[in-house]
Amino acid sequence: MEKSIQEELKNVPSDKDVNCPVANTMKILSNKWKARIICVLSNLGTLRFSELRDGMSDVTESTLVNNLKELVNMGIVTKTVYDEMPPRTEYDLTERGRELVPILRQMRAWSHGVRLENEAELPRCKGCDFLCK
Repeated sequence: MEKSIQEELKNVPSDKDVNCPVANTMKILSNKWKARIICVLSNLGTLRFSELRDGMSDVTESTLVNNLKELVNMGIVTKTVYDEMPPRTEYDLTERGRELVPILRQMRAWSHGVRLENEAELPRCKGCDFLCK
């Protein structure tokens, strides 16, 4: 005898009881700044903080700092600090970070069929332009 959908759902663990690979990936990609940082670094390679900031539009310095810290902690971006004067810090994608680029390209390609209400009014994302190259 077949189980009902309700019976089947009773056996599905709750979100707090599972480690979902899709949810883990979305923790990284759901933040627009993290996705943009990945896109810019994938196209331009190793960048200093100011170069990375210049490659993104409308990001505040504190937002960029916080998102870079999180990406470094996740193992997506490397941060190299050089002991010289003036101090120099560079950011680049790790191999794990480079693995996200094809996923972002697929998301960009898929989004062409989706139109948001205010999409025409907003400036185009520089990060998405980098994915085209």
